[in-house]
Amino acid sequence: MIAGHGCLPSNLKVLCLIDFNHELQVDVLPNSLKTLYLFSYNQKLKPNVLPKSLTTMSLWEFNQPLLKDSLPNSLVHLSLYSFTGSFESVGPLNNLSSIYIYTLNNSITTMISNILKLKIEFKVLANKEVSLLKTNLEHLTLVLKPPSFLDYLTLVFKSNRIGVGFLPHNLQCLKTNGIIESSDVIPNSCKSIITDYKLDPIMIPSL
Repeated sequence: MIAGHGCLPSNLKVLCLIDFNHELQVDVLPNSLKTLYLFSYNQKLKPNVLPKSLTTMSLWEFNQPLLKDSLPNSLVHLSLYSFTGSFESVGPLNNLSSIYIYTLNNSITTMISNILKLKIEFKVLANKEVSLLKTNLEHLTLVLKPPSFLDYLTLVFKSNRIGVGFLPHNLQCLKTNGIIESSDVIPNSCKSIITDYKLDPIMIPSL
């Protein structure tokens, strides 16, 4: 258990905790910390509890409401493998380059509104109204990772396909894994498309 302020080395860069599931307190994690892995943590993240030096964070069990200033703007890689909630209160995280979440919903746009290049991995699309249209993304890697391989082959995969109005109008490069639902999904601004399956020519925008 992390007892309190000063219990961790002041020059600590990487922290990995397997069974830790006690609420983190402000000033416990050192300001030197760059990478944080918490395998069992499912408690609140108080505002400013995470150091502003943090660039990589992975939480496997976390599924609590996120508050303003609960995630530092320094984050570059964020993985919340069980998170199904909202990012609405978080505000922009302008340094993000990759994010992994369980459920992709519209609240993510408030967090990535100023980002030009991003990789998004997710397991479930919240609904057909989810859209990245109001973002400034120009380079997007969008990867669906269903809960199981069987889901990948069945209706769960089909229900997670993206439709018209999902992708931003100024998108230039798209990498994805077979979740495009129909023609007119990819905007005409897109000059590069990379997929892991044979794309029907009707899906490709005219240049």
